[in-house]
Amino acid sequence: PSWVAEDNYDVLTLLRGLFGPDGFIHSHLRLGFSGGAGRGLFAAREVKQHEVLLQVPLTRILRRGKLPWSELSGFKARRKGLSEDEEIIVNLAAVRKYGLYSEWYRYIRSLPLEEPNSTLAWQPKEVAALRGAPAHELARTLRRQLKRLCRRYASSLDCDELRWAAGVYWSRAHQVELPREANHRGSDRFHALLPGIDLLNFDARSANYFRLAENTIVYIAGQDIATGEEVLDNYGEDKNDAYLLAHYGFLHHDAAYSYNSMNVPVRKDMNHELKRRMITSSLGGAAELKIRPNGDVENINLLRLGFMVPEDFSALNAYALLARTPVPVERLYYTELAAVTWLGESCHEGLERMRTHDHLVQSLCNDIPKVLITEYRERTLQIWKECAQVADHRLEELGQLRNRFQPLLRPPLKPEPASQPTGAAALTVQASPPPAANQDQSRYALKAAAQRRSRCFSPGGKGRRDAVRLSKAAMMCGPSCPSWLHVLASSTCEPVSWAPPALERRLAGFAPPISHQ
Repeated sequence: PSWVAEDNYDVLTLLRGLFGPDGFIHSHLRLGFSGGAGRGLFAAREVKQHEVLLQVPLTRILRRGKLPWSELSGFKARRKGLSEDEEIIVNLAAVRKYGLYSEWYRYIRSLPLEEPNSTLAWQPKEVAALRGAPAHELARTLRRQLKRLCRRYASSLDCDELRWAAGVYWSRAHQVELPREANHRGSDRFHALLPGIDLLNFDARSANYFRLAENTIVYIAGQDIATGEEVLDNYGEDKNDAYLLAHYGFLHHDAAYSYNSMNVPVRKDMNHELKRRMITSSLGGAAELKIRPNGDVENINLLRLGFMVPEDFSALNAYALLARTPVPVERLYYTELAAVTWLGESCHEGLERMRTHDHLVQSLCNDIPKVLITEYRERTLQIWKECAQVADHRLEELGQLRNRFQPLLRPPLKPEPASQPTGAAALTVQASPPPAANQDQSRYALKAAAQRRSRCFSPGGKGRRDAVRLSKAAMMCGPSCPSWLHVLASSTCEPVSWAPPALERRLAGFAPPISHQ
């Protein structure tokens, strides 16, 4: 092969040559082996807290749009239709095989020869043993992606070469967020390979952190590192066992850091779209519940917001849930009942799926994948079981509290069926058309409701701005607010709104203040 084993070279020297004068690697860092975790970075001497460990120029990270396709002319025209991750995987495999004289070949030589023990390297029966668990779908997604790339590039790259590139990429990729230019708002998020930083092994308790300094990414020690101690990283986000097993091939050392995730559902009602946007914006686009050991559910208030019944949906209640403030049960009784019922049913379903496919593990050989799969299934099964127990106990409490809070509870809203005339009266009503004035009022009401809905749910609609303004005002003053403010805030996006007097609209900020005249 055209590539050379990294054991014949000093990996850190190769990376220093790749970074150039704009990069930096701490002089106390050394490359070593960390048992079953493979290679890692160790401190040859003590490193103090807040010292810079690594500094990588932005021009020396592998990301979409900055890949060295000019050195691989045969692949440049064939990348159309590839996703961000697939493009980097193909580039890695192509540089490894054909890019002997590429400047990025130094980075290729710093990568391990063997592919990581992720689910991409497992046998089909080992992946099948994950059925019923969240990691099964993640593993199948990665393997389907690899299969597509193998078919597309069969004439130039072997499937083993693409499997190595995919395994290296998914076990080393970081999600990077960079601010946009001065004339643009927001930030750019993308996946990238960070040379040097991708040598670090995993520890969920690591306190090391990133900073952006001009055109470089700086990796800083979050605590003192003793002589001989390994430098570890938490891999950025809060990753659960399912993600670690599918992409990296290992689990958390401590089961307390594991969790099961579910998407936050939203109840289908008149406020469905508004609640969905509130949940999505509060979590930055990742609306999911994290069910941890002992039945703890992270983001449970967002589940309550998603299941909030129409009679409970108001600015006071919605902002109390988003702010994670304690709310009396009697104020959101029907919402709590609907949310806990869904949670209990979902946990019982997850528990049943796990138990249905438990027999698949027995057919595996006694090797590393079987040990990992067995431990992972036991952890996931225990989390579902504890979640179901906590939800059932909560439903029992709500049932006992119903009689106590019955005088304080409002009955759920139910549309009353319109009474239909019968006999001769019915024939008379059908034969005679309604008056013209009633027709005009009905058409006007329908048109006004449609206009209110478009103003409320459009991204820049006036109704949406009004709802946000009122909700913030109601959240700030809480129970001390006048009742009309809460009524106006909760009815802003309803087909029929409550119109306050002119003075109260001025107090709410919808009109200019009254002049001295």
